Amino acid sequence: MKRLLVVGGTGFIGQHLCREAARRGYEVTSLSPRDFSWGAEEHVSHLVGNIVDRGSLKCLLQDRPYEYVVNCGGYIDHSDFFDHGQEIYSQHFTGVRNLVEAVNRTSLKLFVQVGSSDEYGMIEGPNFELGPASVPISPYGGAKLAATQLLQMLHALQAFSAVVVRPFLVYGPGQSGKRFLPMLISHLLRGEAVPLSNGQQQRDFCHVNDFVDGVLRALKVPDLAGKVINLASGHPVSIRNVSEQVLKLVGRGSLKFGELAPNSENLSLWADVALAASLLNWNATITLNEGLSSLVASIVESQNQDETRDAVRKGVRLIRVSQSVIGEEEQQAVAGVLSRGFLGMGEEVRQFELALTEFFGRPAVCVVNGTAALQLALQGCGIGAGDEVLVPSLTYVASFQAISALGAKPVSCDVNSKTLTLDWRDAESRLTSRTRAVMPVHYAGGVGDLVGVYAFARKHGLRVIEDAAHAFGSMYQGRRIGSFGDTVCFSFDGIKSITSGEGGCIVTSDAQGLNVVRDARLLGVKNDTTMRYAGRRSWEFDVESQGWRYHMSNIMAALGIEQLSKTQELFASRRALAQQYDLLLADHPTIQRLVTDYNEIVPHIYPIRICGLANRDDLRARLLEKNIQTGVHYFPNHWLTIYRDEKEKPLPITNSVYPELLTLPLHPRLNEGDVKYVCSILKQELANA
Repeated sequence: MKRLLVVGGTGFIGQHLCREAARRGYEVTSLSPRDFSWGAEEHVSHLVGNIVDRGSLKCLLQDRPYEYVVNCGGYIDHSDFFDHGQEIYSQHFTGVRNLVEAVNRTSLKLFVQVGSSDEYGMIEGPNFELGPASVPISPYGGAKLAATQLLQMLHALQAFSAVVVRPFLVYGPGQSGKRFLPMLISHLLRGEAVPLSNGQQQRDFCHVNDFVDGVLRALKVPDLAGKVINLASGHPVSIRNVSEQVLKLVGRGSLKFGELAPNSENLSLWADVALAASLLNWNATITLNEGLSSLVASIVESQNQDETRDAVRKGVRLIRVSQSVIGEEEQQAVAGVLSRGFLGMGEEVRQFELALTEFFGRPAVCVVNGTAALQLALQGCGIGAGDEVLVPSLTYVASFQAISALGAKPVSCDVNSKTLTLDWRDAESRLTSRTRAVMPVHYAGGVGDLVGVYAFARKHGLRVIEDAAHAFGSMYQGRRIGSFGDTVCFSFDGIKSITSGEGGCIVTSDAQGLNVVRDARLLGVKNDTTMRYAGRRSWEFDVESQGWRYHMSNIMAALGIEQLSKTQELFASRRALAQQYDLLLADHPTIQRLVTDYNEIVPHIYPIRICGLANRDDLRARLLEKNIQTGVHYFPNHWLTIYRDEKEKPLPITNSVYPELLTLPLHPRLNEGDVKYVCSILKQELANA
């Protein structure tokens, strides 16, 4: 995997570049003097440091050789965005020089410096070659120009591999609200009249996705060193034209154009993109109208989120501990089933099973819910009356009910204190001659020591039925949960990682067991699945064994199919929010987080342990007063009357962990502001306890 260092990863361009580079397979490290509030992506690690500090920079990079470096460092947040004369910009050149010194003569293949249109503000026309006609219009532009000249000089003297790519008014989602377009859109959304200059000034707008694509293309093209390449649309338009397009898209507010342009708008910036086209095979692909539409939509969504957060603070909305995420596509899919009038088990269920089979790489059978999946999986494995199944006590009662529904006995086992998953060593101590199976429960998306569980099961000839209700999408040692192992059961209820409203599935390579499941979900009617998938019903049939009415409906399957198509988005949201929780709670002396690798798991819930917590119910009540709903996962099953067995060995970890458990809100309806609010209030309440 190619190693890429992005300097300025918290900036507008830097964030987009990190994310896209990670998607394209680079091993990305982001370096910035600020903390990383936007959340980690897969394969993106973060360093906090300032390239102006030579010593600190060398310490950060001395053990981290990079093949590619992109320096996006640029504007620094300050009170007057347009004050380009601030001394902070004089540090830019120093930072570039320190960075070059730190990475030179290592494994570096290419150094990419992101320039600025401010670097060459030309009154005399579109001449972008270095020369006496080049006149930077600000100290910042001068610093950018000096950096470009330094890189070209180093290339000439010592073959330092560097290229300068220059953006011209890059815009897009996530851009600072102080920039022209976001500021204009925000004012218009509030219905305000926006005063502007005469609007005749020409600007070349380039969407950030196109710009990032150009930078990443540059990393793959040989012999670029020494070049200065403009990445722009090549089609400058007037500020007036752009503003009027934005006004149409927003549909409210008004524009007031004056007669004269202010001094800050007295130049036309024409971007020659011939080099980008010839050397990188690059051209802007996102039209200005498409980009503006996307930007308006993102700002509208952001403002809605801000309003929602404000409402929460005022007690209008509850931050729920769990919540389903249903969009228009799911609603249309369900409406389609309703319009066709066949609501039971038919074509949509068949299609959902095929999609899940492709997802897991082996057969999947759908049922009415996750509990039914566990019960039928046990039945398919031959578990019945008098048998014993080893299962962690710290799970939802559904795991136990699925076992006892078949007349078998669930045997409560202890958990690992760091992962809260089955401690198979404790389970081994509870074996009897009647033990037939073990049911590891994947807690909060984590799966614990599966290698140990399966080795233990093989040693004693036990079947393994994985309760993976929390682990849809999670991985173990690089393999997707459900794609391997004995028999794996999932839940698709309303708050799981994907939902079909209710629903569940069994995944296994045991063909005989799956045949049992297919018949048993339809009241034991032989081969009724085949008939229903052919659009027919079994009117004369045979039943050989106990069955249940556990089949999935077409309504549920239609919803599930749409959800399955959104897994990348849904999984990424859960991971990012959980990582933000980790970051914000990491330094608290009494809060313990689970041992979690987000490269592997998709977190379903976010439980924490609060050491020495005197009264959890009181804490939950106080959080609820601040509009934060919390949960407790789970009440130990060995304390329930139906499953209590005074003769069983004690479960010390489960007994000690339960009073400390608190589940914080986690679902894709949340945003970073919600997580910050939850963590802030939680810390306050713990401090006041």
